[in-house]
Amino acid sequence: MVAFGTDFQSRDEFEDVLAKLMRNYNTTVHSAINMKPAEVTKKDEDKIRIKEGLYNVKVNRKIDLKVGDTVRYALSKKLFDKGHVKFSKKTYQISKSYGKSYELEDDEGNAIKRRKQDRKPTRFKHWELQKINRVAKNPKVSDRPQPRPKPKPKPKKSSEPVARGVRKWWKKYLKKKVRKKFDGKFYKGEVTKYDKPYLVVEYEDGDIEDLTEAEVKKILVS
Repeated sequence: MVAFGTDFQSRDEFEDVLAKLMRNYNTTVHSAINMKPAEVTKKDEDKIRIKEGLYNVKVNRKIDLKVGDTVRYALSKKLFDKGHVKFSKKTYQISKSYGKSYELEDDEGNAIKRRKQDRKPTRFKHWELQKINRVAKNPKVSDRPQPRPKPKPKPKKSSEPVARGVRKWWKKYLKKKVRKKFDGKFYKGEVTKYDKPYLVVEYEDGDIEDLTEAEVKKILVS
């Protein structure tokens, strides 16, 4: 608009053209509201709000709000915010009704003020409220969405080369027969399993002994 005004040599000439521009704008059907701005009245408020997506209701709807209802309220838009209106994440209860405007309170009974500096509770218009039919109060911990568990780190693979068969060296000792002397008497036994880091030997009398590989080699029956 400033650049447009620099094309005129006098202020009076610019103001005349600006007046014609504004008159033309206000008497032309606006694409967003399908109406001429100059013809908009207070009665057209609901129709325009629906067109702009400020709330999703019928124009001639019956106001279905009463004291005790659970609602969310429309958040104030900043100067250049775009898109449809956003509602508060928290829910509140209607505490007082004044025709088409309402006061709200939280679960602890505190009156809601849109701005902290306001002395009196805010009176919200009916179109600023979104009625919540069902809402879970104080949900159990198990009902709340739980964060995804962190994936367990994968074990690092050893960079050292492993010779073939080294990891299962103990398999060659399974079911091998052994013979060992206890208190001057020999007892026969058998290697039954590997319980890291020992080989488990079970003797004929039911006793069990954990032995290293070197100890097993000494008592093996050839």
